[in-house]
Amino acid sequence: MRIKTRFILYITAWTLTLAGLLGWLAHKQWHEYAENHHAVRDVERTILALKVFEMVSRERGPSNAMMGAPLPAPASQAAALTTAREHSDAAINALMSGLQQLDDDDDRATLVNALLQLQNDLQTGRRKVDTLIAMPVAQRPGETIDDAVTAMIAVAGRASPLATRVSGAAEQRGNTLNDLLVAARAAAELREQAGQLGSQFTRALIRQEPLTRQTVESIERIIGHIDIMRMLVNNRVARCCADNPDITGAVTQMDQQYFGDGQALVNQVLLTWRASVVPQMTTGEFAARYVPTMNPIVGLRDALLLQASKQAQAAESRSRNSLLWLGGLTAALVLLLIVPLCLFGYRLLNALTTSANIIKALAAGKLDTPVPTPVRSDEIGDVLSAIAILRDHSQARQALQIEREALIADLHEAATTDFLTGALNRRAFQSMATVTVTQTARRGGYCSVALLDLDHFKRVNDTWGHDVGDVVIRAVSERCRINLRSSDLFARYGGEEFIFLLADANEANTIEVLERIRQDIARTTLATVDGQSLHLTVSVGFAQLSPQQDTLEKLALAADRHLYDAKERGRNRVIG
Repeated sequence: MRIKTRFILYITAWTLTLAGLLGWLAHKQWHEYAENHHAVRDVERTILALKVFEMVSRERGPSNAMMGAPLPAPASQAAALTTAREHSDAAINALMSGLQQLDDDDDRATLVNALLQLQNDLQTGRRKVDTLIAMPVAQRPGETIDDAVTAMIAVAGRASPLATRVSGAAEQRGNTLNDLLVAARAAAELREQAGQLGSQFTRALIRQEPLTRQTVESIERIIGHIDIMRMLVNNRVARCCADNPDITGAVTQMDQQYFGDGQALVNQVLLTWRASVVPQMTTGEFAARYVPTMNPIVGLRDALLLQASKQAQAAESRSRNSLLWLGGLTAALVLLLIVPLCLFGYRLLNALTTSANIIKALAAGKLDTPVPTPVRSDEIGDVLSAIAILRDHSQARQALQIEREALIADLHEAATTDFLTGALNRRAFQSMATVTVTQTARRGGYCSVALLDLDHFKRVNDTWGHDVGDVVIRAVSERCRINLRSSDLFARYGGEEFIFLLADANEANTIEVLERIRQDIARTTLATVDGQSLHLTVSVGFAQLSPQQDTLEKLALAADRHLYDAKERGRNRVIG
């Protein structure tokens, strides 16, 4: 497996492993953040639900006061009832908006339906209260008063389980948060029971009559429930908030005002009735003295809810920060580890691949292959520099080799070529022609050897000098080269003599070639140094390969005899 493939597999495996680990951590952290985010929303909805619980419970105070007020009712009491109802409606609407944001469709539908039922019951209770308010005080039946009070208490009875259902999800988010919300819900229930306790005196105070046995039993039951709620609140506060001065201070204030002043007022009223004396106070006067003592209970509830909200928001902030840190860590790992590693691997592998390709090209003889100029003084740069040096040395050796081969070629040409004409010299011709004649004789083929001599060449040298003679010899050599076939050999045999070997040529072919040469030379005119025209002619003798003439020496001797005959017969002719 190639290094590049192994590197890619390694990087892929390492990246997938790291991605899997970071993905698992991110999923876990995101789940924690989502849980804490939902906890914040759950606490917010719990606050809204307990606010509804408080407002519908508070509305009973001005309702009871108005049911005991004469006609026309005092404007302050009427305004207090209107304000209380507006607060109840606003709390219900706020909770309705909060419930619409629930993710679970079933929970949302159930809670919305419960809130709508509470709203309907509240309207029913209000109508009963308004009916009594419209009557003169003396005509307000006791049973009707009890029915109106019970109806308003029933509204709070619906608000309590609704608040429990809404806070249930938040109470499951953590032990401390659970204690805070349970304590807050218990404080809200305590406030409701305290309100119900005050409502038990409404009929008797309106009608100025003794308490019924049923009312006394209800009062005793409610007081017992109040003690239970107080114990639950104290236990939860001791578990989660013993060191929180705001909450412990609210508990102390509740103990002083409600369980001190408020309970004292209740006991005073009860003692008066037990003495068979009707307290000389209206429902409005009783509410004005009793209701304020319940405010510390609401203050304790709000302190608990505030602490729960802070705790949920802090947990959400911590998990969000952890998620952001994890994202930053992931980005840092990618930027500082994976990306540099990939870039380093790419640079290293690219350098190895480039180096390998250059070395292969140099090994194949491509010495002009460019070598990248190193941009860094590191190991990769050293490798590229070394390859560049290797290429330069190889180019130098190649240049020396080319020069050597050229020198050898020059030496070979000098050894085989006539320096004046460029034709083969006598030795080279003999070497090459001997092989051809021997092979042709062995296979029974045709070939001819011819000798060519310039006519009256001595006269040319004597008349115009050897320089003109050299020009004549070069011109004759050029005419011969042009008219010979590529398979034929010719050489300068002597001063003005040339010898030919016509391969695969019978007598007719030989005569045709030699006549073409003779005629071409005869048509050639050269200018002398004194401006005269010099006409050339040649005499040619040739011999055909035969059993009697089967060597180069024999063919050359026979061709020489025929050349002599051509000279004797007047020159400028071909004889064989």
